[in-house]
Amino acid sequence: MKRLVNTPSFVAIASGEAQSGYPPQSITDTFIDEIIALVRKETNYETLFRTLRYTRFRLTRLQETCHIENGMGKKCIGTAFRH
Repeated sequence: MKRLVNTPSFVAIASGEAQSGYPPQSITDTFIDEIIALVRKETNYETLFRTLRYTRFRLTRLQETCHIENGMGKKCIGTAFRH
C-alpha cells in the first residue's frame, strides 16, 4: 500500500514542497511515470486500488499542509492530480 509514497520521487516532493512551493517538474514527471508503471504491472486490482487511494490520501494531506504554510494550496500538488 505504501509502495508509491516510499519512492524517492514522492519523498522529494514531500520534503521540498514546504521549501520551494513547487516540486521540480522532473521529479513530478518521475513520480507520474512510477504511478503508470505500477498500474501496468500490478495484476491484483484490489491491491492497486488500495495503493492508489493511500497515495491520493497522502497527496491530499500534503496539499492541505502546503496551503496552510504558504497559501498556495491547489497549485502545490495540482500537477499530480491532473495526470
